[in-house]
Amino acid sequence: MTARGRAALLATLAGAALSVPPWGAAAEAPTSPPMAPPPAPVGERPEARTAEEVALRDQGVLLQRNRVTIELAAAYGRSERDYGLTQVEQQQASAEVAVRYGLWSDVQVSARLPWRAQRTRAFAPDARDERSAFGDLAVGLFGVAVREGPGRPNVILSLDGLVPSGPGDAGVGGGLALTTSRDPVILFAGVSYLYGLETDVSDPDRLLATHNVGFNLGYAFAVNESVALNGQLVGSHRSYPTGATPHLSRERYRLQFGVTWLVTRTLFVEPTVAVAVGGASPDLTLGVSVPWSP
Repeated sequence: MTARGRAALLATLAGAALSVPPWGAAAEAPTSPPMAPPPAPVGERPEARTAEEVALRDQGVLLQRNRVTIELAAAYGRSERDYGLTQVEQQQASAEVAVRYGLWSDVQVSARLPWRAQRTRAFAPDARDERSAFGDLAVGLFGVAVREGPGRPNVILSLDGLVPSGPGDAGVGGGLALTTSRDPVILFAGVSYLYGLETDVSDPDRLLATHNVGFNLGYAFAVNESVALNGQLVGSHRSYPTGATPHLSRERYRLQFGVTWLVTRTLFVEPTVAVAVGGASPDLTLGVSVPWSP
């Protein structure tokens, strides 16, 4: 017998000896073992959003009533183009502040103000161009039209607008977003349209065309309540007037991958990397966003 086995046997015998009443004394009736304490209540559902929900932004679960989220984002992109006799190198930096507010449980408003800086250098002949400016203010109203159920996804409708607070673009439109849960994965897709009320294709700081269509298709994978992985394909198509020579591509596509991490109950960090698929957009864009819900 091992030392551990001998110790266990001695402890058993000692316990049995202590339980034997003195000689001649009446044996006490055995008492029932004490009942285990009831399990602690689970409690209410936490009000903090999960990383999975934050990864979906305006196409997932909308904010609750009177809740607000402030998001700061920054990105850097770089691309090189070879046009035969001329090589063009472009660097682009951007920053954005976004505010989302829940009017009701199924209705949310948002506002986004971007800032962009761009440096372009052409070789043979050598030429440089640098510019930076605030973009135009984007506003949106989101509402849940259909909640997910057996055989149907979440359906979120939006009204979108662009206010000429920067270079001068103005537009109005709407969008549709679908999400469906396949635990632990959420699949989502969206499409939007924006009609340009005020546009100018000759101005390199103006990004809006007369007709602007966008779409995205992707997933969010919940590793746990604090970490979510996400990826999506984002595309856009701009319809310029016939004969115009726009400074932007008519079609742009990119693959974006990110990780959403819950740092505290109210603070998230989401690094992203995006790779352009065709077009003249930056080949590689690195970004980070920090959503905060006070």
